[in-house]
Amino acid sequence: MKILSSIRFLIASFHQRIWIVVFFSVLLSALLIPVSFLVKIIFDQAIPNADISLLLKLTLTLIALMACSGIFSIYTRATIIRHTKRAISGIRNSLTAKLLRMSHVSYQQADLSRIHKVLVYDTEKLDNFANAIFSVIIPSACISFCLAVILLILNVQMSLLLFIVAPFILLLTELLRRACKKSLRQFQLSFENFHRKSLFLLELNKLIKVSSTQQKEADLHKDIITELEDSSLNMAIGYIKMSNYQEVIFSISSIILLAWGSYTVMKGEMTIGTLMSFYFCLFLLKRYLTTIGNAVPAVLEGSDSWQQCTSILKEESDEIYTGIMRGEFDGRIECKDLTFSFGELVLFKKYNLSLRPGETTLVVGPNGSGKSTLVNLILGLYQPQEGALYASGIPYSTWDIQYLRSKIAVVLQEDTTFQGTILDNIVYGISGVDITAVQQAVLNSGLHEFIESLPDGLYTMIGEKGAKLSGGQRQKIAIARCFLAKASLVILDEPTNHLDQHSVELIATTLKNQAHTPSILIISHTAKLQSLADNIIELKTSYS
Repeated sequence: MKILSSIRFLIASFHQRIWIVVFFSVLLSALLIPVSFLVKIIFDQAIPNADISLLLKLTLTLIALMACSGIFSIYTRATIIRHTKRAISGIRNSLTAKLLRMSHVSYQQADLSRIHKVLVYDTEKLDNFANAIFSVIIPSACISFCLAVILLILNVQMSLLLFIVAPFILLLTELLRRACKKSLRQFQLSFENFHRKSLFLLELNKLIKVSSTQQKEADLHKDIITELEDSSLNMAIGYIKMSNYQEVIFSISSIILLAWGSYTVMKGEMTIGTLMSFYFCLFLLKRYLTTIGNAVPAVLEGSDSWQQCTSILKEESDEIYTGIMRGEFDGRIECKDLTFSFGELVLFKKYNLSLRPGETTLVVGPNGSGKSTLVNLILGLYQPQEGALYASGIPYSTWDIQYLRSKIAVVLQEDTTFQGTILDNIVYGISGVDITAVQQAVLNSGLHEFIESLPDGLYTMIGEKGAKLSGGQRQKIAIARCFLAKASLVILDEPTNHLDQHSVELIATTLKNQAHTPSILIISHTAKLQSLADNIIELKTSYS
């Protein structure tokens, strides 16, 4: 069922082009009909009569037919690959769009290692699956059917003998396929575990070192690699068995058919030309059936990968706000009777908050009081269980939430830098900016002295997740991005985590002196920044 489901999707992706594949596959098959009978004429007429002229004509005709077959084969495969690549790109685009639409809550709960594996590795296996189905199996199946018909025309008795053996080959193939499917699934589970653990080693390398758990992790990773090796070996041996058993049965069948055919030639019931033509077609049939068999692993892996892709595409995890309104946002945010909880932990209960245009609000509270949760609610990343949020007096449910977020600049606690240049990181998400505006934003953020000390300046590469920078430098990049965005609301989440109080005060003052003064929300665990605030709000730890 998995295989049929994935094939149906790919056929739908091909639209009417699937008939191009079928047409050229049939055309390739049709070319084999004259080939088989030309072989028969060579052995029945040209060779017995020592007719060199006829032999030369037949040989040239065979060469021409095989050349045409090669040309059609190249065109067919090129056409197939072009459309399979397009279909797979469609799947990758759908998965990427799904990931970008995913709500923040779903993102936090998701197995990111699994999603990464599906997006990168499973789509590649699905690509191989599509090529196997349309570039290998469909053309080979059409040609095999044509060859079976030719064999039946050449000699009914030998064909029936071959068809008697066929069910046993199919039965063996099915049994081996099931065994391979089981070993494949075990390999995929082992690979997922290996992939997840490898990401852990890369992302938490510092934690491993400071915890002195290198040897423990090395031993654990060694066990995982051993498990992967065993499952990979079992899968490979399963495929080898399936291929070799089919090869042995077909070879034995071919020998029996050759002996029977030779016997009928001796009795005068069949010509040597018919036997050679039959055996030539049988050789081609074996080749195409072997080709189909070799494509089975890609089909098995691809069908399972298709299930992994569809499971993600079907998940209910889209954005929590689905409004479409785009309008003026003046920086005014209101929380009315807002209740929000994580399970039994109630962080806000009938909570009210108002951020007024152009004013600075300081929210103070201890760890666990919901400061970061409040930021996520204002950004539309969380949705309250009760109550509502309003932007410029309009409910969040009405706004196009992505548009609204584009009017809000935020400096988060966690790092938001990525591999690239300093300039890439500053202008991320902001279009139509010139270098003069960037330089002013750098000056306002206090990053200018550091950038001036670098040989490549703004074009300095900062490493994966800004690894070449300090925490304060990474935060100043995010602040420069805020200045550049010219947002109506600026949120500074725990700015003193990486910057001293004087730097934060200077940045906030510069923000307030902009031509268009934004609303400013400062989140802090301390009241040291109260001199900056027009309003101060204190959060409690939680509600019972």
